[in-house]
Amino acid sequence: MKEKDKNLAMLIGLLLGDGGISVISKNRFEIFLTSNSRALRESFRKCLENIFPEKKLRFEEINNKTVKKIRICDKEVGEQLLSFSPTFRTRPCNTFPICPMLKGKPEKAVCRECRPINGFPPVKIPEFITNGSPELKRLIVKGVMSCDGGIEFHPIKNGRKVNFQRRLFLRCHNPFLLAQWRKIFEDLGFDTTITKNEIRISGKNQLEKFRKDIGFIDGVEVKRSKNWKRIDKNMLLDIVIKSFSTNSAPKANRAAS
Repeated sequence: MKEKDKNLAMLIGLLLGDGGISVISKNRFEIFLTSNSRALRESFRKCLENIFPEKKLRFEEINNKTVKKIRICDKEVGEQLLSFSPTFRTRPCNTFPICPMLKGKPEKAVCRECRPINGFPPVKIPEFITNGSPELKRLIVKGVMSCDGGIEFHPIKNGRKVNFQRRLFLRCHNPFLLAQWRKIFEDLGFDTTITKNEIRISGKNQLEKFRKDIGFIDGVEVKRSKNWKRIDKNMLLDIVIKSFSTNSAPKANRAAS
């Protein structure tokens, strides 16, 4: 398997998570990742450099008040990536940032591309991955889980007995894409449950399988948790797996997600 394909699978996972491609003008394409995680931004950079070694890519880092963004503006790169999926946008076209095709139209309007699937963009996981090797599927999952995935870990009281909710989740608001992610997980041997905006994986064997076969990108930290914020996601997953044996959690049974 070519290293380029491995990097491409990881990059597409990142783009479908915290990234995207914007066609700013006919000759200007923006390929970007929006994340405060240095590990994610560096993964984005390395993937692009490895996919396009012949190009002198010019990366720009933008620091906004609440979030950091890394991007390149390159028509050729943008066109090649869009040949794998017609879009990398996952949210409805009439939510921020508004689809350019809706400029000057009513607030609840939907562009012609998104109309067939209830206003959601027709994003798709590329066929070279869906029909490809398990390794490519593991890499795209590693990318997207490092962005939009997490770990739920909190106590559940049943009378005097205390058990724990332990599961992995992937949040995705696009139902068209959510079904595709579920198929990828199932192809890799995971048992999943699905809600409106989330895929869930639970059970000791399943969590151990994810840690061994996939894992999160090294250095990516939990970002939304009062008690576990800034802990490495892989480290937290190890804590959760260990808790199956002890039926306890450090820090006074605090929750994590």
